[in-house]
Amino acid sequence: MTTIRSTRFQTATCLTLALSAGYFTLLFVIPQLLITRAHWTKDAAATGQLIAMMLASLTTLGFTSIAARLSRTNVRIALVTAGTVAVLAAVLASAPVLLLSGIFLALFAATSANATQVIAATASVPEQDKPTAIGLFTLLYLLGGAIGPALASALVL
Repeated sequence: MTTIRSTRFQTATCLTLALSAGYFTLLFVIPQLLITRAHWTKDAAATGQLIAMMLASLTTLGFTSIAARLSRTNVRIALVTAGTVAVLAAVLASAPVLLLSGIFLALFAATSANATQVIAATASVPEQDKPTAIGLFTLLYLLGGAIGPALASALVL
């Protein structure tokens, strides 16, 4: 099938899978880190994460509205950078603002990838294969949602 053999399709879906897995891992890890490293209560950690995630969602809306005017390379650089800094914040940081920045960046990277990379993935396949490409792309994004909690439980427990 030409859909999954396309390098553009594979690059877009693999990037989205990786950023999705990173986000869904940090979704469960960051609250625990806020509790153990920053000595926050569970309620404070949940509230802080909620605020960071709402801000990330709004930032994603802004980014995706201008992403079409940027080169595909620049969009991917922004996404990979955000995802990498998110993971580094979780690994290295103790300060609450840095940990919350980690979940902010992870959510921004994953949702922005989902919104922008589906275009790159489907642009590389024949018209008759676009529904299949969208389905496979979505499946891999959601697979990140399954991998993430498994990684989180292995890391936190």
